[in-house]
Amino acid sequence: MSIILCITCFATQMEFIRAEKENYDAQEYDISKYVNNEILIKLSENCSEAKERAILKNANVTVLKKMKSYIVLRTSTREILGDAVKYLKKNTYIDLVQPNFEYEQSGEKYTGTYVRGGVTFSQNQWGLMNDGTLEFVDRFVSKSPMIQAKKGIDINVTPFWSDVKNKKSKRVIVAVVDTGIDINHPSFEGKLWKNTKEIPGDGIDNDKNGYIDDYDGWNSYSLDSELQDEVGHGTHCAGVIAANGQDNVWGVTGESNVKIMPVKVFSKSKKRDSRTCRATSFSILWGLEYAQDNGAKICNVSLGLEESDSVLREFMKSSDMLFICAAGNDGVFLDYSPTYPAYYNFSNIISVANIRCDGKMHESSNYSSKRVGVAAPGAEIYSTLPDNDFGFMTGTSMSAPYVTGVAALLYSYTDRINATSAKKQIEKTATKLDSLQKKVSGGLVNAYKAYKMDVSAPSIQYKRTVYKSKGYVSVKLNVADYGNAGLKYVRWLKGSHTVSNFQNGNKGVKISSTGTFHAKSSGTYTIYAIDKSGNETVRKLTINVPVPSWIELSSSSVTLKKGASYKISPYVHPSSVYVKYTYQSSDKKIASVDSKGKIVAKRTGKATIIIKTHNGRRTTLKVIVK
Repeated sequence: MSIILCITCFATQMEFIRAEKENYDAQEYDISKYVNNEILIKLSENCSEAKERAILKNANVTVLKKMKSYIVLRTSTREILGDAVKYLKKNTYIDLVQPNFEYEQSGEKYTGTYVRGGVTFSQNQWGLMNDGTLEFVDRFVSKSPMIQAKKGIDINVTPFWSDVKNKKSKRVIVAVVDTGIDINHPSFEGKLWKNTKEIPGDGIDNDKNGYIDDYDGWNSYSLDSELQDEVGHGTHCAGVIAANGQDNVWGVTGESNVKIMPVKVFSKSKKRDSRTCRATSFSILWGLEYAQDNGAKICNVSLGLEESDSVLREFMKSSDMLFICAAGNDGVFLDYSPTYPAYYNFSNIISVANIRCDGKMHESSNYSSKRVGVAAPGAEIYSTLPDNDFGFMTGTSMSAPYVTGVAALLYSYTDRINATSAKKQIEKTATKLDSLQKKVSGGLVNAYKAYKMDVSAPSIQYKRTVYKSKGYVSVKLNVADYGNAGLKYVRWLKGSHTVSNFQNGNKGVKISSTGTFHAKSSGTYTIYAIDKSGNETVRKLTINVPVPSWIELSSSSVTLKKGASYKISPYVHPSSVYVKYTYQSSDKKIASVDSKGKIVAKRTGKATIIIKTHNGRRTTLKVIVK
């Protein structure tokens, strides 16, 4: 079983990561998938420590690693492995049993050579600004290996930089989940996240977050703070995202306040041979957990697997983080041969294909118009390498960090953004290219258009004021649009309604964005707003208008002489609430009553006056006329 980092080629080397076919039933893995006799389990919430010890003893397993409710186990033989897996799957205190998948890289080398052009922003970093002057030889192109750049085939980020030049950049943490990062590279000065609550190197978990010495980040493979990148893959990705301009090499995020969090999930290599690096389901899961627990909003995931990895799938699906995933480098149609996590159809995952500087999809890139959202530069990408170096890599692993950088800029300069809205902005505004038709659902990622697209619905705030003596609740609105479009309509309706009930703002009671309406009866009210980009939202509120709980009279009967009058004086509880009375006589010929409660005795006999409040409370007064 092999699998990957979704590329890996620097200077003169390109590494690919491959995988096996997915098993769609995540709980039924063939015993052959359990590499090194390792089992990954998740304990249920109601599993006590005593029960856990008993289960592990009965399963005849050894504990290798544990993180919260996840445990990596190992058996001494393959025979014991089969029995252990069966036993664990049947145990009601265990929610998940699966292989601890082992990720590895298999390499394929080629040389990409520039015909002209020195180390300049415009030529070597064509992904940021493609002036059309670049030429290089691509081994993957069989007919005409010489590639001539096409002007404008880039991510259109420089107008974004200009637009936000004088705007405050919010701090955004981006986790690079990879082979580590050369944190001492000058290009990362001022660009790396630091856990300032931790004291580096003292061997103490100063901030009590469960990780010792995690000042610079975390190594979830070896469970320590060693982050050095021996093979260069993670360092290269991080540079694409956030290089600080050292030697004219810039990351997508430019001068913004985006910080890179190094999360190393792969093992050390042997003699810098990337094929000897390994990662497991457990190390990746723990890496993602670390990123989430420590404030990362976006994860760059330039790795992939064709096997169904249940534990990672469930984590990513339930996370609030945005995951930017490399589509993979097998040159295949993903609908027939899926690669995960790129193929997951989640609202917080963007899958990225590799486009060349001439606007054509790279022949090694995987594709799917259903699941791959955008393409981004990924061929001959110039970025940072370990030991203060720079070099070229090719693959979807390089494409993903371009999109990660764009997402980070959106988070930094856009209000009220989340994973779902960021994905929508990036995919819906991508530049359509004929070469990408039926390859990706969007097009070539376009940073500036994504920034200019308003996908955030208006914000609806309100303040309720109860007027007991007047019989209504005043609702003061404050509706604002924090995007670029501006408000179009604000409406309200009595009752519980959805966006569709307002028919794009053509139904409902019109009101201004700071207007006030009076709710005269209790119940649910719905406020609706739509902006000029068509983003709609509703907010429901419950209104309780104070009303009389009961009504009473000082006397239940009154005796009058013919021709005499009497004024009814009812009172209610609570006494301070608004009340409106109605009066009705059972026999107007004996005793009549007007709207103000004045009774006039007409002729001898008996009549009953019914007194009602506006909310249906009632009492009666017996009238005797002599």
